[in-house]
Amino acid sequence: ATPRRPAPAVRPRRVLVAEDNAVNRRVIATLLEHFELAFDMAGDGAEALAAVSAGGYDLVLMDATMPTLDGLDATRAIRALPAPHGDVRVVGVTARAFPHEIAAFLAAGADDVVTKPLSVAELWRAIAGEAAAV
Repeated sequence: ATPRRPAPAVRPRRVLVAEDNAVNRRVIATLLEHFELAFDMAGDGAEALAAVSAGGYDLVLMDATMPTLDGLDATRAIRALPAPHGDVRVVGVTARAFPHEIAAFLAAGADDVVTKPLSVAELWRAIAGEAAAV
């Protein structure tokens, strides 16, 4: 069994996962269930934007590459929303670990970025809002 992680300083009450790939959705769902976090799924950036606009989320795990509206454009659109919706914490999730790809996600307004394949420790670090190891 995976060891339990300490609770973040501000534990997310409700997480939105924006991910179009069914396998990745299941992996993320399993990790969030392990962390005992409530979550909803969005199949693309447009669905994620609509869900965040409706309110109730305090963390979005945003895939970079999705149909209709990609993760970077969806993150920019979320940041353009009025408070409190536009202030939701956004963690980018990408398979492209190149520094310029991560920088692009951060420039779009993401608070943090994690790379696939997701590790339990790295995802928890991002959810807890801890600084990345240098």
